[in-house]
Amino acid sequence: TIREMRKALRERDRELAQLRKQAPQRIADPGPKPTLAGCDFDEDRFDAEYAEWTTRKAEADRAETEAQAAARAEQEAWTHRVEAYKADKLTVRAPDFETAEQEVFDILPDNHKALVMMTGKPAALVYALSQNPAKLADLSKLDPVRAAMMIGKLEDKLTVTKRASPPAPDRPLRGNASLAGGTDKELARLEKEAERTGDRTALIRYRRSLKP
Repeated sequence: TIREMRKALRERDRELAQLRKQAPQRIADPGPKPTLAGCDFDEDRFDAEYAEWTTRKAEADRAETEAQAAARAEQEAWTHRVEAYKADKLTVRAPDFETAEQEVFDILPDNHKALVMMTGKPAALVYALSQNPAKLADLSKLDPVRAAMMIGKLEDKLTVTKRASPPAPDRPLRGNASLAGGTDKELARLEKEAERTGDRTALIRYRRSLKP
């Protein structure tokens, strides 16, 4: 959802801001500017130390400029990814995409969401993951490196089956809505269990079973 993307973007902003703060600390300090007095008024010594300091200072300034440019480029790239994802969503003509998207983003950590966003078909991949709760659960438990590898393989094999939009009266009722004169107790139980354990696999599978 757009809300989730904005949350991820804010988190990315915080990380980039932290990197920008740390970048100057990783750059070698050229030290104080030499003075003639500090060289005991030895002009030859002063000239040599000043030349060395000038070189160190130029290298430090260049490294800091490059670090700041890299941070800006990364920020711009991430913003572009978010906008591209919003446009890509329009290509997945699945009537239940919003629900599927929410299910996936509820389970995946922020780092994994960012990895999905970096693929060539992010929206289609999100929908495909929603159709395979077991694989989605496995992905959510991986470290970022292994997650990136798995996402790459999933993207290579990606196929999305487009569903025809069912008539509005036949759409299943969700949440706490009444079903056949009562409350779907199994759905309520699974939602409570998912909230308690953080594992939504069973809940997603049950919701799928309610769809025509």
